Amino acid sequence: MINIVMLVRDRPRLTEQALRTLFKNTREQFTLTIINDDSGNETSGVLAGITGDNVKLVLIPDSDHITAKLRNKGVVLSELYFGRGDWLYLADNDSYFGYQWDVILTQTYEIFRKNRFLVIGGQNHHFHQPVNTPVAMGNGVSLREYHAIAGTSQLMRWGTWDRFGPLVETGAPGPGNSEDFVFCQRIIDDGGRVGAVWPEVVHDCGLTQTGGAPAIGADTKKRYD
Repeated sequence: MINIVMLVRDRPRLTEQALRTLFKNTREQFTLTIINDDSGNETSGVLAGITGDNVKLVLIPDSDHITAKLRNKGVVLSELYFGRGDWLYLADNDSYFGYQWDVILTQTYEIFRKNRFLVIGGQNHHFHQPVNTPVAMGNGVSLREYHAIAGTSQLMRWGTWDRFGPLVETGAPGPGNSEDFVFCQRIIDDGGRVGAVWPEVVHDCGLTQTGGAPAIGADTKKRYD
């Protein structure tokens, strides 16, 4: 089983798309803890339609929109509500889960064990290029090592979170100070590796700025509907 923690901050169309494709293309057993970061009525209406014994919706009213704090809270609540599965996955509501998304779930154990990858995701960190030789995963998909991968798509063992988490928001400007970069750097400094699947199987459809505000053109950057 995989514990999925998804942050949601407005953008109803992308939220609906993320949830629809997640449920459609996830064949592994999973739980979903949704952290609603003080979204408006339209997005809250989308979330109200997501039900099931494996789903828990948490509203955070009057939030300060600090990503690290919200993600940390989601991880704690996921364990509280559902216990621990085999994996922990961090996601955002601007993701599109493609049909090959299950590749990074069904083949992760051997990849992790053989290659010292402690975190893998569907997207690289936008400020960093790959290093070393890609690791083939089959079905035309490979795993490429990076100095950091985006916090919007991170899969790990719970033990990795225990060892290198929780996330820390440094408050300093620049890509090297974001909570996802700092988390990945802890792993690399300890001798582990982080990587992203290529070609992308989890697409980033709406980049966000610090504070949760959509980047310019975020809702029209990519459309998969």
